[in-house]
Amino acid sequence: MTPLAATFVATAAMLFGFVQSAEHDTKVRQALQQSATLETSKDYDKAIAALLPASAQNPNDYTLNVRLGWLFYLNKKYEDSERSYQTAIQAAPKSVEAKLGYCLVLIADAKYQMAEPVARQIVDVDPSNYYGNIRLAVALRLEGKTTEAKEVVDRNLARYPSDSYFNSEAASLGSTNGLAGANDPEVTTAIADALKETTAGDYAKALETLAPQLKTHPRNYALNIRSGWLHYLKGDYDKSERDYQQASRVNPKAIGAKLGVLLGMLAQERYKNAEPLAEQILRTDRGNYYASVRLAIALRNLKKYGEAEKLVRKMLVLYPCDISFMTELGLIEAAQAKGDLGRAVFLEVIALDPTNTTAKQQLGSEASASAKK
Repeated sequence: MTPLAATFVATAAMLFGFVQSAEHDTKVRQALQQSATLETSKDYDKAIAALLPASAQNPNDYTLNVRLGWLFYLNKKYEDSERSYQTAIQAAPKSVEAKLGYCLVLIADAKYQMAEPVARQIVDVDPSNYYGNIRLAVALRLEGKTTEAKEVVDRNLARYPSDSYFNSEAASLGSTNGLAGANDPEVTTAIADALKETTAGDYAKALETLAPQLKTHPRNYALNIRSGWLHYLKGDYDKSERDYQQASRVNPKAIGAKLGVLLGMLAQERYKNAEPLAEQILRTDRGNYYASVRLAIALRNLKKYGEAEKLVRKMLVLYPCDISFMTELGLIEAAQAKGDLGRAVFLEVIALDPTNTTAKQQLGSEASASAKK
C-alpha cells in the first residue's frame, strides 16, 4: 500500500467513525467526481452509470451507496434508492445522513408506515433534527395520524416560527400555530412579494417591499427575520444583526433568529462573539447542524483547533459525507500543519463537490508550495 493510500484509509476512519470496507483509491474518487459533475446537468442515468463499476468492486462502501441512493431518488428509481441507503446504513449505523435519505425516498414511494420509524430513529438520536422532524411530520400526516403530526409541527414552529416547511405542514394540518402575522393579509402579501424579489436577486427592492410593514409592525418576527436575511445578502451585516436581534427579542425561544445573528458575526470575523452564542444554541439544541458548523468555524479561527476538531469529528459520524464538515476538518488539519491528512480530506471533498472553491485553493496552494521546493 502506498503512503497516500494508507492516508486515505486513515482518513476514512477519522471522517466516518468507522473503517470502510475499501479505501477510496484514485479510481473511486474519479468515479465520484465524474458522477457529481454529471448530476449538475441532471443527467442522472449517466451519473449513476459513472458509479456502478466502482460500486461493483466496493459494494459496501458508504460514500458510494449514499451517492447512489441520492441519484436513484432523483431519477425516481425508488427501490434501487432504498437498497443503496439500506446498505449505507448498515455500513455506518450511526449515520443520520443516510437515514435522512432513506426516509426521504420512503415518503416519495408512499411507504409512510416504514418512513415513520426511520424518522423516529433520527429524532431519538437528535431530538431537534430539522429534516428528521419535517419528515416525521409528513409521514405522520400522510398516515392519518393528525394529532401526532400537529404535535411535531407545533413543537418545531416554536423554534422556527417563520419556517416555510413547518408552516406549510401546519396549513396542511389546519393548525392555527402558523407564521407570525399570518392573520394580517398585508404582512403575508409583503413577505410573499419580497420572497419573489429575493429569488430574482433584487434584495434592495425586497427590503423596500418589507419596509412599510416593518414600520407598522416593528415586533413582527417573520418580518424581522426576512429583513435580517436580506441585509445579510446585501452585505449590510450591522443592519442584519439588528433585525435578527429584534426577532430574537420578540421570540426568545426561536433558534432561527440566533442562527441569523451567528451568520453575521462570522461574516464580520467576530469569532469571540460567535463562540458563546453558538454554544448557547447547542446547550438547548445539542445536535443543531448550523450551530455546530458555525461554532467549528469560530473555534478554528480562534485557533482552538483541538475543540474544533473534536466537534467536527463528532458531527462527521452523523454526517459522513457532509461537505461543510469535511471542509472544516481539512482546514483544521492544514492549520495544524498536518499536510497529508488535510490533502486527503480535500481530495475527498473535490470528489463529492468538484467545484468546491476552498478545496481547490488548498490543493492549489499545496501544489505551488511543492513546486517551489
